[in-house]
Amino acid sequence: MATRSRHPGRGKLAASIAVILVISILAAIPVFLLSQTWSISSAEDVYNSVGKLINITSAEKISDDENGIPVVDYGTKNGVYIGPQRNPLTIATRALAYYDNYLQSKSAQDKTFFLNCVNWLDQAKIDKGGYWLWAYTFDLPAFNVKAPWYSAMTQARIMVAFQRAYELTGDKHYLDAADQALKSLEVDIQDGGVAVSGSTGGKWFEEVVGGDLKSTPLVLNGHIFVLFDLDDFYSHTGSIEARTLFNEGVLELKGHISQYDTGHWTYYDRIGHLAYDYHYVHIDQMQRLFDITGDPLFKEYHDKWSAYFPFNPMWARKRFAAYLLDFVIVFCALLVIYFVYRAVRKHSRISNRGLNSNPSRGKIVKGNQ
Repeated sequence: MATRSRHPGRGKLAASIAVILVISILAAIPVFLLSQTWSISSAEDVYNSVGKLINITSAEKISDDENGIPVVDYGTKNGVYIGPQRNPLTIATRALAYYDNYLQSKSAQDKTFFLNCVNWLDQAKIDKGGYWLWAYTFDLPAFNVKAPWYSAMTQARIMVAFQRAYELTGDKHYLDAADQALKSLEVDIQDGGVAVSGSTGGKWFEEVVGGDLKSTPLVLNGHIFVLFDLDDFYSHTGSIEARTLFNEGVLELKGHISQYDTGHWTYYDRIGHLAYDYHYVHIDQMQRLFDITGDPLFKEYHDKWSAYFPFNPMWARKRFAAYLLDFVIVFCALLVIYFVYRAVRKHSRISNRGLNSNPSRGKIVKGNQ
């Protein structure tokens, strides 16, 4: 003999929620398509807020002090609190932005802020006796690196900033400072510099150097940005040293570029980190290298990597996160509507039972005529 469920109401409730779940999954699709930009932005905000709340990660914020020198608030990265820091690369990049603005506007403030940034870098240098370094005084959790650490990309950007200061002021100290930054790119990591002597006879300019790094990551975009700055420095100064380093860097890149190709995307480095959005940077860099060198290999990789666009994993991750956010919103909204509906129905049934159990209620009692 079949037994009846002891709680038939629970079965109906579960079935109703299952239906709502399916409807939400389907309904979230058009909601996402109609509000894609908002959904992606909101999903990123939720991720950053939750990451900050549980002390995992938070968005970076850059602000300028009263002298126009930027401060980067890294918040928390990979569970490690970094907080507000002076980043020498950010300062050099901001200096060059001030310089470019000054050329257009002739604004006294842009000129002052440019020199403030350059002079900060001048004061922050570490004289290694023959070359200068600029240290990062905070940890880099992404590579498990403890401070201090250094970067060839930073060295090259500072080199260009000093060269622009020389162009603007005519002060030879700035040109000498640029030369000190350049010389760090000639020194091997093993000897305290930021370059890696490669197997092709060239050099690799490393973005992350020092600390307690167990292995050199050999970051692709960082190496190529150094090449751009070397080419820039050569075009402004005619430096044979800069041209030689550029050629050595191109030689090393050509010998290892295939190691950054996954067949469907690119690697960020040679220790297995996927490039994600940096894939787009790599594509642009290949085109710029082809424009500078005329080497068809770079055009080949530009075209090849451009064809990987439909399979962008970061593109997919962002949109999936946005879809999940829309799904949660739709699901919660439908649940609220459903439980409100249930409450109204329950109240209505109770009211009807009350009327049925007391039929005399609501009737008019006639008096004696």
